[in-house]
Amino acid sequence: MLILINLSPEEAFNRANTLVSENKSDSVGYYLSIAYKKYPYEVENVIYLKYLQDSIIGGKIAVEFLKYNKTSQKISTIALNEMIRSKNYLSIPELLEFHSDTTTIGKISKFYSFLLSNNYEDAIKVGDEILDNFINQRHFKLLFDEDEPLNKLINNFHADFVEFSCSHFFMESCIKHVNFLSENAARNKALNLIIYYGYFRLISDSKNFNESISNLEKFAKVLILNECKDYNKLTTIFSSVYFETEASYEYEKFLSILDTLSKYCGNFLDKKIKVLKAFALRGLDRNKEAIDILISLKDSLIEPHRRYLVLSLVDYGNMELAKKLYNEFKLNDVSIIKIRHCETLYSQGKYKEVLKECDEMDAERAYVYFMQSKNNLAKEIIDNLLNDIENSNKNYTYYWNKGWFMLLLGKIDSSYYYTKMALDMKPNNSFLIMNLGSIYLSNSQIDSAIYYYKKAYETNKKYGNYYEKLFFNTLKNDIELIANIYKIPKSKIRELRNNLKSLNIQ
Repeated sequence: MLILINLSPEEAFNRANTLVSENKSDSVGYYLSIAYKKYPYEVENVIYLKYLQDSIIGGKIAVEFLKYNKTSQKISTIALNEMIRSKNYLSIPELLEFHSDTTTIGKISKFYSFLLSNNYEDAIKVGDEILDNFINQRHFKLLFDEDEPLNKLINNFHADFVEFSCSHFFMESCIKHVNFLSENAARNKALNLIIYYGYFRLISDSKNFNESISNLEKFAKVLILNECKDYNKLTTIFSSVYFETEASYEYEKFLSILDTLSKYCGNFLDKKIKVLKAFALRGLDRNKEAIDILISLKDSLIEPHRRYLVLSLVDYGNMELAKKLYNEFKLNDVSIIKIRHCETLYSQGKYKEVLKECDEMDAERAYVYFMQSKNNLAKEIIDNLLNDIENSNKNYTYYWNKGWFMLLLGKIDSSYYYTKMALDMKPNNSFLIMNLGSIYLSNSQIDSAIYYYKKAYETNKKYGNYYEKLFFNTLKNDIELIANIYKIPKSKIRELRNNLKSLNIQ
C-alpha cells in the first residue's frame, strides 16, 4: 500500500486522471479513494467512463478502489462485476458489510458468501430471487442498456448461477433460468448439463443392472460426441449405476465403458476416469491396483475421494498407511480407521478387550465365545447376525456372510451352497476361496482344505485382494476357530500347518 502524506483530494484526483489517461492503472484506486472524500461523483464518473471504454481495466480499477473505500454503490457494482468475471469469489463477501442484503449488490454478495461456505440450499434461494426480479424487470423493459454496470453485473451473475445450479443438480432452478441467458455458449453449456442430468436419472432409477448399464453406455456416447467437455458431476453420474448383485461381471461391464471413455476422452477427463477405474477395480477385488491409482492422484483428490482412499486402505488391511493418510488429509471421522479395531484385537488374541470394547453384535465377540467353548453365547450372536442380513440386498456379501455364519453354526452343506453362490459372483476373491478351505477343514478333509487355502493365497497374490499381513492373520485365525468349533484332531491340524509352511503361516 502507498503511504502518501498531506496529499490533497485535488492532487490525488489529478494524479489519478493522468494515470488513467495514460492507461496506467497502478495506484489509481488509491488516489481516487483520497479524491472521493471531496469529489465522490467525479470519482465515480472517472471509473465509470474507463469501464465503458474498457470494462476489464475499469473493473480492475474499481476493485483496487474497494480496498480503500467500499461505500460507493456504483463503483461496488463495477468491482463486483469484475470479481465475478475473474472468478475472484473470495473477496466478494466483504461487500456485505457495506451494502445491505436487500440491495442487488448485497444479495449477490450474499449468494457467493453462501457458496463459499457450501450452503448451497440458501445460495439457490437467494439466486432465484435475484434472477426472478431481474427477468420481471426485463419483461417490463425496466432495464435497457446492456452496458450499464448493474445490467452487465446481473448478466454475468446469471451465467454463473445457471452453471452452478445445473452442475450441482438444482435442476428446477437450472431449467427455469437457462433460456434467459444472453450468451449462446453459456446457454448451450447449461443445456448439456440438463441432458447429463437426464441420464443421471435414467441410470440411477433403472429397474435392473442391464438397463442401468445400457443407459450409461448411451451417456458415454453423448459425452464423447460432445467433445468430452468436462463438468462437475461426471463421477456422480457414473457412480449412480445400479449394481444389482455387485458381482464381478457387473464391474467388468462398467470398466469396459470406462476404457472406451479413456480412449476418446483421456486427455480431457483423465483424473476423473482414473478415480472411476479405481472404483471398478475395487468391485473386481483388485484392491491394490485401485489403491495405487488413488495414491498416484493423492494430491489432487477432493475430500470424498480422499476418504474413499483411506477406507479402501482400511478394507485392504494396510492400517499403517491408512492412518498416515488419515492424518495427512486431516480427516475428522475417527470411525474410518476403527473399522477393523475388533478384528485386530481378536487377531492379537486380546479376548478380554474384544468382550470389553466390541458391540454385542460384533462377530468377533462370537469368535471369542467359541474359542472359550461358550458356544451358546456365540450361537446367539450368530443367529442375530443371520436375522439382520435377511433384510439386506441379496448381493454377494449376503451369500458370503450367510455361508460363513452357517459354517459357524455347524450347517456345512448350507455353508457350501451359499459360499459357492458368493464365489460365482466374485470368483477372484481370496477370502471366499479361503472359506471353501475352512468348509473342507470342518469336515476333516485336510487335502481339500490345503488345496483351497493355497489357492486363496495364489489368488490374493495375483489380484492384490488384501494386504499380505491381513491375509495371513485371517487364515491363521480361521484355522484356529474352525479347529476349535469342530474339534479337529491336533494331528490333522499339524498336517495342515506342515503343508502350508511354504506360505509362512505360523
